[in-house]
Amino acid sequence: MRCATLDRFAADYYWVGITPEGTRAYRPNWKSGFYHLAMEAKVPLVLVFMDYPTKTLSLVDHVYLTGDQEADMATIRAVLEGHQGLHPENAAPIILGERRAEPRN
Repeated sequence: MRCATLDRFAADYYWVGITPEGTRAYRPNWKSGFYHLAMEAKVPLVLVFMDYPTKTLSLVDHVYLTGDQEADMATIRAVLEGHQGLHPENAAPIILGERRAEPRN
């Protein structure tokens, strides 16, 4: 199933889009699944922000990941910096968590 999904994403018309932090509770980092999926499928990320104070939603740009997680996350951080959700106290820092050793069943 996972390989079929990656093959489907690898088509020219599929992108992986992420938003700034979308969880309801604080986390110390972003989950890393989107990053690994985009890298394996070789598709760009569409960077989107939702800024609650200005009631703005914007599709900012797309980014091709390089595999250098620190540099890629710095690029994402620079684009999303300064925008906040309804509960900014719950926003996670824009850093990746550790990749799981074993996939979930």
